[in-house]
Amino acid sequence: MRRFAFALACCALLVGLGGCRRLSQHPLVAEAVDEVMQNERVAAALGAPVTCSTAVRGSANETDGIASLQFDVAGAKGKGVVAIEGKKTRGHWGVTLLELRPAGGDRKSTRLN
Repeated sequence: MRRFAFALACCALLVGLGGCRRLSQHPLVAEAVDEVMQNERVAAALGAPVTCSTAVRGSANETDGIASLQFDVAGAKGKGVVAIEGKKTRGHWGVTLLELRPAGGDRKSTRLN
């Protein structure tokens, strides 16, 4: 019972600090999805139409202002992973890396930014 109470208290603390926000709602993900959906190189590599998964992996640290996130993408010709790295400066997130990594390893990654 003590473990449960401790875990509940920790989660309440994280929620209070904004630490439990869904990664799929992070501003860097929204920016990346917009770019991926419009990018001709992504459509050429994966085939149109391109769809983006809402399952986002990685971490975003609001305190340090550093994020490293990934989500899956798929098109008519293949699949891949979009990698996003970003930095928060003066309260605003900016993309420092946006890259398509095609599945299979036989094709090179494509930098999108």
